[in-house]
Formats: sequence, C-alpha cells, structure tokens
Amino acid sequence: MSLIPILVKDTDNGETVRNKGGVIWQDFGNGISAVIMPIDSLGALEQSPAILRMEANEPPKLMNDTTAIIIGADKAWKADGLLPQAFTGKGVIAAAVDIGFDFTNPAFLNEDGTSRFVWFWDPLAPSDGTDEMGVVYSSPESILETECSSDAEIQNHGTYVLGSMAGNGLDGLFVGMAPQADLAGVVFPLEDLKDDFCNVYKANNPENVLPDEYWIELYKSDCPHYVEIFRIFKFADSVNKPCVINASTGVDCFFDYDFSLLNTLFSDLTGPGHIIVASAGNSGGYSIYSEKEYGMPLMQDFRCVLGYDNLFPLQIRKESDIMIACLA
Repeated sequence: MSLIPILVKDTDNGETVRNKGGVIWQDFGNGISAVIMPIDSLGALEQSPAILRMEANEPPKLMNDTTAIIIGADKAWKADGLLPQAFTGKGVIAAAVDIGFDFTNPAFLNEDGTSRFVWFWDPLAPSDGTDEMGVVYSSPESILETECSSDAEIQNHGTYVLGSMAGNGLDGLFVGMAPQADLAGVVFPLEDLKDDFCNVYKANNPENVLPDEYWIELYKSDCPHYVEIFRIFKFADSVNKPCVINASTGVDCFFDYDFSLLNTLFSDLTGPGHIIVASAGNSGGYSIYSEKEYGMPLMQDFRCVLGYDNLFPLQIRKESDIMIACLA
C-alpha cells in the first residue's frame, strides 16, 4: 500500500474519506482536513460529489541561504520617539517551523539560565505516548532538559532562523528582531517518517488494521507543514497570546500552481494574533525567473542565461520587450 498526506475539503465530515480507506489526521474546521490516504484511492475519492477539493504539493526543500537585511529593528526596540511604544516581542509567541533546533543556545535563554521556549513539537523524537507522532514539550524545563531537536546533529537551520527572528543575542551582539518574545517551534520532518504516518493511519483506522508485515510506502508532501502551523496557533490560543510563525520552506510557486484550498486554509488560520511570515527568494542557487528579450526564439537554449551546465525547461508566458520565464 502507498500512502500520502493531503489536504481535502469535503461536505460529509470525512465519511467518504474513511469509506475510501483514508483517515482524518487533523480536522481544521470549515470542511478542510489533513488526510492520510492510500494513493490508489485518490481516483475514486476524486469522483465523489462530497469531495470538493484535494491538494498536495512537494514538501519543503532545505535551502539554508543567508541574507543580511538592515531594517532598523533597534529603532522599534527603543521607539526613539517615532513609535507610540517600544516593540520587542514581549507578550508575543515567536515560532518557527523548521529543522535543527539547539535549545541550549544562549540566544534562547533568559538571564537566569531558564529557557525562553514555552512549547515545542518534535515529530522525529521517539513517541512518549502523549501524541500520535513524536513528542510535544509543553514546559520550558522539559525543552531545556531535552537540549536539542532530534535532527540537530545534522541540521541547524531552525536555530539560525529562530535566532534571527527572536534571539536575544550574546553580549549584546546577534540580537534578533523580537528579543523578548516567548519561543515555540516544530521540526518539519524531512526524514522518512513512514512508520509514524502508518501508525497514525492504523490508529485512526481500527476496522482495517493491516498486518505488521504488510508493505507500506509513504509519498511525501507538504501537508504536515500545515498541521504543524495549526497546532502552534492552537497552543498560542490556549495561553491567550498572539503568535507569529516563520516558515522558511523554500517552496517555489509557478504560474500554473493552483492552491485555492491552501489559500482558504491560510485565510482561516490567519488574522489578528495569527501571523505567518514566509521566506522570499529562499531557493538558493536555483533560478526561478529569467528575462527573455523580444524577438528571442522561444526554443532558445537558456543554459547560458541561467548559468547552469544543464538545460532547465522554462514556462513562457507571453511575447513582450522583456518576457518573464519561469522554471518548470
């Protein structure tokens, strides 16, 4: 069996999904759910009138690019007479969905050595039975005792990103944008979590439990990302604090992408106290756009334009003096 996590919008509270062998992993409300579905059932699911929409994009890629942007955050910390008050992140939860977190980093500690983290979900950690996937740490003490996320030996991007976002620096240096914010985060599972997703699938599908020796393949998608964002906001709501989530996913959006279901979900998730910020131009050395001068042949070899040894296909949108082409 091959499984894939996807977003689904339906009109029957998941009944069709379950009848076709899928399970509801996370109900977002408004008819939208994250679903773990047998991939060979997608065709039958698509034909059901109760299924309004299905979506799954490629999972985020690891693109640890660094760009120094001077935005004058020090003026916001002090107000300097230009703002009605100082803005340091105090009273706000700053969260990151990323990879590789070092909880002991000095930028994540208070002056007394306690942790600034208030919540963290590590789906890569061996489950302690409190969550269907990994471990949820819900206190500063438990997070600091853990020292780092499960992938921290090979990844460090989350430490860098959250430090840039809300680190309080070291000896007055390397201070982030919101140095007095509470911290939260989630590890995005780049690794193969086939067994974990299969366990979720089995736990929510007790009438059709497969034998342990049954071969199951998991197709990766970006759907887990949205479950993680949803649960961070859910925690922030539980402690009555506004929350800003950073998502450095490095996912490219092309002209032919159509994610109306994802747009609806984000519209429902965001608003006052629920802010999502995403990286711009986080695709490293991969050129996404290129210019085509008017009159240049449509089948032109763009290798020299893009600076790559290999030829990358481009989506041509229109003829003009300067035409924007997009990597397919």
